[in-house]
Amino acid sequence: MKNTFIVLTLSFFFLSCSSDDDQGFDPGEPINLEYTQEEKDAELQWIENYISDNNISATTTNSGLSYTVISEGNGLTPIDDDTVIFHFKTSIAETGEVVGESNKENNDYGIAAPMRSLLAGVREGFKQVNEGSKIIIIVPSYLAYGKLGSFDGSIPPETIMIYDMELNIVLKN
Repeated sequence: MKNTFIVLTLSFFFLSCSSDDDQGFDPGEPINLEYTQEEKDAELQWIENYISDNNISATTTNSGLSYTVISEGNGLTPIDDDTVIFHFKTSIAETGEVVGESNKENNDYGIAAPMRSLLAGVREGFKQVNEGSKIIIIVPSYLAYGKLGSFDGSIPPETIMIYDMELNIVLKN
């Protein structure tokens, strides 16, 4: 009797575990998070037009990041292994909507973050300057939040960003 109960229990368990295919589950097409060259070129053209239309003097890197140094400091230049302390204002390029900002009134030096934890475009921008510098960075979406957007939904997918940054301290690790 005990053996019959075990066999029935195991049979029920195995029969109730069917594959997803049996239940009509369709995962759909995988999401392609890679950018085509045409997509990158379209964003770079938009940034070029934005810079021209707003009469901005900017330097553009090989990656497509555009930046303007507002004021140069004289301290250390960060590398990927460092931690940086900075103030920032983040806005969506197309609308000008501010989506994030540090509060200088409550924190003299800003927020601290390891360079490796920053978005690729912000990290690249900080590598262009040194402590005490102020920089405006125009970041194509493929160097920012990409095709997924931000986790909290405040920044839509494929959004070009503008970062107004003040690099206050570089902590060498």
